[in-house]
This record gives sequence, C-alpha cells and structure tokens, in this order.
Amino acid sequence: MDARRFYSVPFDAYNDIGMKRLRRKHGGVAAFGRWHVLLGILYDAGGRIEVDDDVMNVLEEELEFDRADLNAFLDDLAKLGWISEEMLGIGVVSSKGVCDQLEYQKSASYYGKKGAERRWKGKK
Repeated sequence: MDARRFYSVPFDAYNDIGMKRLRRKHGGVAAFGRWHVLLGILYDAGGRIEVDDDVMNVLEEELEFDRADLNAFLDDLAKLGWISEEMLGIGVVSSKGVCDQLEYQKSASYYGKKGAERRWKGKK
C-alpha cells in the first residue's frame, strides 16, 4: 500500500441521508464498506470503469454481491448521483467526484512541484 495514495472521506459520510437509504437497502453497514471499496477501485482506475462481463464478475467478488444485487446497488448509486446514471447506461461506472478529485490532486502536485522548483532554483 502506498501511503501517498489516499482519498478523503467526510466525517459525516456514514450519516448522509443517501448513505442511510443505501444501507437500508443493501446490507446495513456493509453497504458503507461496499461503497468505499468501489470508490477505491474507481480511484485506482482513474474515475471510470468500462464494464463487461469479466469486470462485473470482479465487482461481484469484491463487493460480495450476486449479479442482481450488484446491478441494484449500482442503480441506487446512480439515482443518488454518486456515480453517473448516464454513463452507467452505456456500460461505464464513473464518478464525477472521483474524476474531479484526481484532477485536483494532479494539478496540486504539478503546481506544488513548480513552486518548489522556483524556491530552490539556483540554490545548491
């Protein structure tokens, strides 16, 4: 595990009304964990996962769902706006929030490095 690779979780994420609805429908506290497992997969995949039968099998195993329950979980995430409903309709699991966060981290890293270069330029 690379300790530099992380994403933030709001301290009240568990109590969000959408999460409460998701927990009621998809296994209680396990739904919270499943969402965060999926978030980790999305972050690792750059914010979008093109879904085919093999990927669905992986998601079933990782999230501990059968196919029908996985589809229902993804549909509910889309209805909440946590993943893109439009993209899901064409076979892609995508999160704008994940994509935006990855872009922010990338730009912050780039500009941080540029700032350090300016600060240390010419000093040996």
